[in-house]
Amino acid sequence: MLKVLTEQGISRTLAKKTLGVARRHRAFTIVAVVETLTRISGKLANAGEQSAMDQKASALQSLAT
Repeated sequence: MLKVLTEQGISRTLAKKTLGVARRHRAFTIVAVVETLTRISGKLANAGEQSAMDQKASALQSLAT
């Protein structure tokens, strides 16, 4: 999963954080990872960074469908 996230343009540090949070709070699924990325995105100060992260999360979700 770490490899997939980094291939989707998510930094390795953020990918590790996301996977850790997803494991603690939910079943370890693609949906849990996407929801975690969306939550992290909402905490970013810069609107451009939020938008970019949301687009990456959306692209990741599309891989699962």
